[in-house]
Amino acid sequence: VLKSCSHGHTVALFKLELQPQPFTCHRVLRFSHPAASIWRWTLRYPRGKFVVCLDPSVAVELLRDGQSESSNSGLVRLKCRVGEYPSLESFFVVLYDDRYYARVHEVWQIRIQAKLRVDVHAVLGQSVRHELVIKGDASTAAAPKRLVKCFTPSQNRDMMQFRPAQTFALMPNAFNRIEFAFCAVETGAEVDEAAGTRGFVVLVNLVDVDTQQLVGAWSVHVTLALPLITKTYELRLPLGRAAQKKISYANPWDQPQTIVLRSSAPRLLMPREPVLQLPSNGQTFLRLAFAARQQPTDACEAIYLFINDKRTNQNEECLLFQVTYE
Repeated sequence: VLKSCSHGHTVALFKLELQPQPFTCHRVLRFSHPAASIWRWTLRYPRGKFVVCLDPSVAVELLRDGQSESSNSGLVRLKCRVGEYPSLESFFVVLYDDRYYARVHEVWQIRIQAKLRVDVHAVLGQSVRHELVIKGDASTAAAPKRLVKCFTPSQNRDMMQFRPAQTFALMPNAFNRIEFAFCAVETGAEVDEAAGTRGFVVLVNLVDVDTQQLVGAWSVHVTLALPLITKTYELRLPLGRAAQKKISYANPWDQPQTIVLRSSAPRLLMPREPVLQLPSNGQTFLRLAFAARQQPTDACEAIYLFINDKRTNQNEECLLFQVTYE
């Protein structure tokens, strides 16, 4: 309605009909986060764009280079409360070309899947056992049992060993326990300098193999401590040439022992015989192969060799090789 300011009568009357149109979602960003906690993420977007999130449950903070409103850094900090498991939080972030929000550049959808959190403390190179608990469906005894299997991302597949490892039946009206053994030998983890520990987050999904439905989801937070180093060796190896070394090792027990050798850097150090059988109070040699390296290093390469008992997968000794290539 347009009215005259001097006379007060209606000058024009418009009828607007709004018809919502489906929009294009350019990107979908998926996250996993422990249930009943606050999710925080710093998102990078193209410079010169303007970010808007109309969801009142999401806190948005634009990180700027200076005091000027136009000097954005291309970073936005998002914060959202994640509900109880198995809730799914979903919201949209809109990027505009102009400060008046007239031209849409892109629309991003952010989906946060709540997962049950499990905390595990482990030692690098040593196996630790834990369990996951899931309640079966409320069904009658005559109903068929649900067949499920545990899955982890490919980069964590060698660290997690489940029991049962294959497809198994989920018992209805009961709490089902799934055992897992975690063992990390490589040092590629986030480091907490103050505590001297490293951290891993491993996602575990329990999936119905028939319907592909997600039955259970966990976020396993592993605090990884460095092992006790029993011996340290300083090596200087030539560039461009592989090297062979052997180290004497004695079985300190009055019974036969089978040991397993694992390297924290398999691309640089590999045991030639990863499994060795020793008699009681016996002695053998650990034969090690160091791969050739073409580029010199300014600092020493720290490589751990874990000597574990095969029966218990516990660490017997840990050897540290400080290798310099020249």
